[in-house]
Amino acid sequence: MYGLARQGQAPKGFAQVSKHGVPWMTVVVMAVTLLIGVVLNYLIPENIFLLIASLATFATVWVWLMILLTHVAMRRSMTAEQVAQLQFKVPFWPWAPAAAIAFMLFIFGVLGYFPKTQGALIVGVVWIALLIVAYMLWVKPMAGQAQAIMSDAPLPTDH
Repeated sequence: MYGLARQGQAPKGFAQVSKHGVPWMTVVVMAVTLLIGVVLNYLIPENIFLLIASLATFATVWVWLMILLTHVAMRRSMTAEQVAQLQFKVPFWPWAPAAAIAFMLFIFGVLGYFPKTQGALIVGVVWIALLIVAYMLWVKPMAGQAQAIMSDAPLPTDH
């Protein structure tokens, strides 16, 4: 989290360090996360491993689905000349990406089919919805403001 915050890809609070150079906010968040894990292990010890594994599966499949969809969208936006200049050709285009997307959707279906993994699917979908709302409320308006500032202000010249 500290590294991401320093790169501007996480909230700035995670980049704060103590006088000894410890990223204290990151330590606090990680400790709270571990505490949640301990509490869940106490409350549902028989299901905690399956829940965590299912959530990890959801996250992995979601990321790969987004990569595949973005790749397909990028390829569709390219001209024939741009596609011809690609250094790394996709074998069996467009069938391989379509099959991979179908498989990712199948995995989501499997998560929803089995009662013990449905919780992970629900939590994952709610999490994605919360991220979208947070993006719309905080990130997108700030990006619009930054774009307005960049387009309105002329660059200074020293010569």
